[in-house]
Amino acid sequence: MRGENYNGEELDNVLDLDERRETRRRDDEAPGLFEPRTSRYLPSLFLSPSVERDATIRVLDPVLAVDRRRNEPAMWSDETPWHSVARTRGEFTPTSLSPGWPHEWTFAMKYGKKIEVETVAQVRAVDILAADPIRRPLFYPGKTSRAGTRHVSSTGRHHSHDSLFERDMLLLLDWGQAESILSQPGTLSYRFGPHMRTHTPDFAAVIDGAFTLINCRPAHRVDEALLEQDAAIREVCMSRGWRAFLITGYEEQAMSTLKAVSAKRNSHDWLGYREAILNLLETEPAAQGWTFERVCDSFEEPMEARSMLQRLIWERLVAVDLAVLLSDDSLVRMAGPGVAS
Repeated sequence: MRGENYNGEELDNVLDLDERRETRRRDDEAPGLFEPRTSRYLPSLFLSPSVERDATIRVLDPVLAVDRRRNEPAMWSDETPWHSVARTRGEFTPTSLSPGWPHEWTFAMKYGKKIEVETVAQVRAVDILAADPIRRPLFYPGKTSRAGTRHVSSTGRHHSHDSLFERDMLLLLDWGQAESILSQPGTLSYRFGPHMRTHTPDFAAVIDGAFTLINCRPAHRVDEALLEQDAAIREVCMSRGWRAFLITGYEEQAMSTLKAVSAKRNSHDWLGYREAILNLLETEPAAQGWTFERVCDSFEEPMEARSMLQRLIWERLVAVDLAVLLSDDSLVRMAGPGVAS
């Protein structure tokens, strides 16, 4: 202990610290226990799959690593529709349907404590959006997915989600300026072959005036049953003139940027920088483009300017390239007239 003088309690603490350091050193040198991966909480170490399986723990996905030097095509936020940020499954399983299937298939909706059932031929989008979620998120010990609610600024309401994957979907719908959103909107009863089956889509939403039914499932969890359910939802949407999406992932760079700017979507314009930033980008176009840092450093309080610039990007008044992670070097410009839906 290098000759220091300790009382009894201090000596116990020093010995305990030395023991922890020695244990950590032995763990670091143990072969096969750790592999050189990357994690949000372990910067350079990540538990190997065998240790993760034996310990019956669930480890977060590796943190995103992006090479900024890649020549990716630009993905300007003012020109990118919301579904281009998501990875979708577009295949449609052909089905043989009876001639009167719209009058045989039904859609059940919940109003308070009452369940109302209408045929696919009768059900209307306005009826679905006026209903309550047909089931609520469940919370119980040992549940692997994280249910909860998220506030969506475009609707001004909190909406429920059954997993973090669905929570990201709510963020994407918010950025897409969804006019209405309903989680777990109802249960479709359909027939493929001799058996009747049921399916509850994850979200119903109105975006740019189009009613849309959305299913969310990570790509590694997409199975034949889900593809069949998605095919049934698509049949219903095609017959009623609606849209349907099966979301299986997100463009990570774009979602990282959207999460960053969404954190400031309710920032207050204490110093009147909102109009000043818009005027700067509109009246003084830089020869090589304005960077995020250069715009903010043009003001007396750069940190306040950063918050307001992030809010303007979220509101699509200022555009940024979503193909790369948001940084001080990101190019920003005035947004165009609109975005395709």
